[in-house]
Amino acid sequence: MPDEDISEQPQLLDRKGAVIHGLTAYLLHLRLNGRSIETVKMYARILLDFLRTLADAHGGVGLPWQEVGDNVLAVWKTHLLGPRLVKNTITGNRGVKAQTYNYRLSTILASFLHAEKNGWASGLIGDRSTGDPYRVSISLEAGSVRHDSHVTTVRKAAIQLPTERDFALVDAESGRLRKSRDLQKRDRAIVTLMRKCTLRRSEVTGLLVSDVPSRRRIKIFEEAVRNGAAPLLQIWVNRAKRGGRRLVPMPLSLVSELREHIDRPRAELLRRKGIPPSDWPEEVFLSSKTGGALGPQSITNWIKLAAKGAEKRNPNHTGAIPLRSIHPHLDRHSAITDLGIGSLESGKSEQEALLFLMEASGISRLDTASIYLHLGQGLLAAQSEGHRKMATKWNDSAAVLLKRERRASKRRRG
Repeated sequence: MPDEDISEQPQLLDRKGAVIHGLTAYLLHLRLNGRSIETVKMYARILLDFLRTLADAHGGVGLPWQEVGDNVLAVWKTHLLGPRLVKNTITGNRGVKAQTYNYRLSTILASFLHAEKNGWASGLIGDRSTGDPYRVSISLEAGSVRHDSHVTTVRKAAIQLPTERDFALVDAESGRLRKSRDLQKRDRAIVTLMRKCTLRRSEVTGLLVSDVPSRRRIKIFEEAVRNGAAPLLQIWVNRAKRGGRRLVPMPLSLVSELREHIDRPRAELLRRKGIPPSDWPEEVFLSSKTGGALGPQSITNWIKLAAKGAEKRNPNHTGAIPLRSIHPHLDRHSAITDLGIGSLESGKSEQEALLFLMEASGISRLDTASIYLHLGQGLLAAQSEGHRKMATKWNDSAAVLLKRERRASKRRRG
C-alpha cells in the first residue's frame, strides 16, 4: 500500500484546543481508505458545525459528543430546517433544504458508527431492534438507515438486478462481438472488475498499470493463499466521483488475469502500433484501434450492443429485467449486493457490514449503502461463514466469470 500524504489531514479540536480523537479518527479512516483531502475536509466541516452546536448547549456549558441522544438530534434538526426569518425576525435557524440536512445527518451517524465500532464510544448508537439501550437509535428497515430525525424525501425506484442467467446471456453475446481472443479476455476482465469489485466504468478505464502487482508479487500472494491466507489483494483505483483514490479488495484470480493482460496482449498491441515504450499509456485498458486509453463510453456501447443482441437471440427468455435493459452500472449494483451478502455471511453485524460496503465500494452515504445491504438480505439464506470462506467464494466466483467466456470462445472456434 503506497504511503498517503496526510500532512493536510484535518483535526477536530475542542474549545481548549485538545483533539477530539474519536471523530478525528473517523476523518483519518476516510483518508487512509482513499478519500480525497477535499472530501475529508467537507466531512470535517459538517462534523465541526455539529460540534459547535453541541458547544452552545446548556447555555454554553456544552455537551460531549459521546453523550448525544435522540433528543439532541431532534433539536439540531429544528435548528437546521427551521426558517431563518419569521415575520422579518431572525430566528437563529438555518433554513437548509431537507436533502442537505439528511446528508449531514447521515455523515454524523456514520462517524458515530465508526466511533462505536472502534471503542471511542460505548452505547452511543445502534439498531433499536436489538433491544439494547442506545442513546441514538437507528433502524435498518425498508432498505435504509433511518433515524427519527430523518426527513422523508422522494426515494429512487428500487434497484432491479439481472439474474446470473441474464448476465450470462449478455456475456455470451459480448464474446460473439469480438473476433480476437485477446479482446474477449480484455472485455471479460473489464466486466469482472465491475461485477465482482464494484468499480464504475470510469474507474475501470482509469485503472493504472503501476497499481497492478507484478508477477513476482502475485506469486508471493499465491504462496500465502496456499498457507491459508484470504485470496484478496488491496488495489488502488482512481475515484470516479469526488476525486482522489480508494482501495478496492480484488480476488487474486482477477489480479492475475490483469497482470497477464498487461504483460502480453496489451504489450503486443502497443508494439504493433509502433508506440515506443517511453510513450506507452499509463492505463491498463487500451483501444484496439488507436492504442490509447479506452474510454468509459466504449464499455457502454459494447455492453448495450451485446444486450440487444442477446434479447434478439433469446426472444423467449424471461428474466428479472428485459435483456436489452442491461447496462454497465448494473454490474456494479450486483457487485455491491453480493458484497453485502458475503459480509453478512461472514458473521459481520449490520453496522459492520454497512461500513464494509462503504469502504469497499466507495459509497459515501450511509443510507445508500443500506439499500444494497437490505437488497442482499432479501436474497440471503440464514447462515454464517468465516471471512476466509467469504474471500474464497469471492475469488472463485471471479475465476468462474473469467473462465466462462474462455470456454465459449473455444466452442466457437471448434
